[in-house]
Amino acid sequence: MDLDMDRDVDPRSADAPGDVPMTRPHELLAVHENFGKAGFVALEGGRILACATRGFTYSDDGGLTWSEGYEGTRADGEKVGSANLVRLPGNAIGCVQRRTMPGATAPGEAECLFSTSDDQGRTWSDPVLMNQGHQRAHPFKGSTIRTRSGRIIQPVYHRMGQGSWHHEEAPFVGGFVNGRFVSTDAHFFDPHFAASYVLYSDDDGRTWQPNRDGELFIHLEPGGPCYKATEPSVVEVDPDTLLMIMRTTLGRLFQSWSTDDGETWSRPIPTQLAGTQAPGQLCRLPATGHLLVVWTQGSSEEVRQGY
Repeated sequence: MDLDMDRDVDPRSADAPGDVPMTRPHELLAVHENFGKAGFVALEGGRILACATRGFTYSDDGGLTWSEGYEGTRADGEKVGSANLVRLPGNAIGCVQRRTMPGATAPGEAECLFSTSDDQGRTWSDPVLMNQGHQRAHPFKGSTIRTRSGRIIQPVYHRMGQGSWHHEEAPFVGGFVNGRFVSTDAHFFDPHFAASYVLYSDDDGRTWQPNRDGELFIHLEPGGPCYKATEPSVVEVDPDTLLMIMRTTLGRLFQSWSTDDGETWSRPIPTQLAGTQAPGQLCRLPATGHLLVVWTQGSSEEVRQGY
């Protein structure tokens, strides 16, 4: 859970952000309270570096304790905060940052920048525009990977449509807690269309290009409707073989495969993972090679019971 660190509160209490107590505090495993939406990367020697909008911190004991925070800056004085970090050759790291396009006139006009650092995030190179001349690009947090070939893979999505993330005429989902309405709404009435694609680099982030076969969205039958596929997460299964999962509005995560290290992708098909309209995230466990997915389960029975 992400907490507002400007408030000194117990996350299990009724005074936690939102004034809504946890329903099962005895099941709390960890409180993620330092960074907001953070990115993590493992460095040589076992150190873990974390970064978010509030700066950088590191751990030398597997994440049990963390250093004091420090800021990262580029040569132009801009601060660097990113939920997408990737290990580069040696002990260098790269980061992917999302920003609103200069001169943007509509929500969702986003682009991605890539910078590198040789001193654990304290100073950064001038940024490279990753989606120059291509679609808008929104990266999902923690989604940057480097494959065994040395290729950097950044799955992204672009969206199109009018207005903001919530349809102006749609209700907000929620309920009453102690007489107060609490919204549980997210993108359940999102009026936009979106599709996923991949940006990749073979020269440590100096130049970028998109996958060769276009954007990924869901088209289940000829002449039928198209559905959006967003917030992609990618993992390397074998050399040159990548698996992507995507958030959808169809009650399941969908998946796509690449057998050429991210250059082309299969048409998305449903996984066996039933979920709400929320993203999932993939990673590979280094000790065993097993794949791990974390997602928001949402079966019909759970919907009937009320999330």
